[in-house]
Amino acid sequence: EKNVWNKTDAISGCADLILVFNITNTKLTQVNGQRKYGGPPEGERGSRCEVFISQIPRDTYEDLLIPLFRSVGPLWEFRLMMNFSGQNRGFAYAKYSSSSVAANAVRLLNIDSEVR
Repeated sequence: EKNVWNKTDAISGCADLILVFNITNTKLTQVNGQRKYGGPPEGERGSRCEVFISQIPRDTYEDLLIPLFRSVGPLWEFRLMMNFSGQNRGFAYAKYSSSSVAANAVRLLNIDSEVR
């Protein structure tokens, strides 16, 4: 079963997350242990420029992560892996429109520092 969260849904304790979706006018879907933001623009084929992100603090969510990963270039899709309690599993995937943008994301964001 697929759950679709959009800006009209009440997500308990996630006002910042709702704000991100209001600003970007994008839906968030939750299916198979992951929350998926976005996707390729209509008419575009999916990109193969996916970046694996690890060591995400368990209490960090899309309200901080999506703006961070959008800061390096067009972000087509962001998938945050979730456990059944609603906590993230510490890793995610960011899909970009081109290999150069993905490489730039790795270069700029592959740092050993705190997200917050």
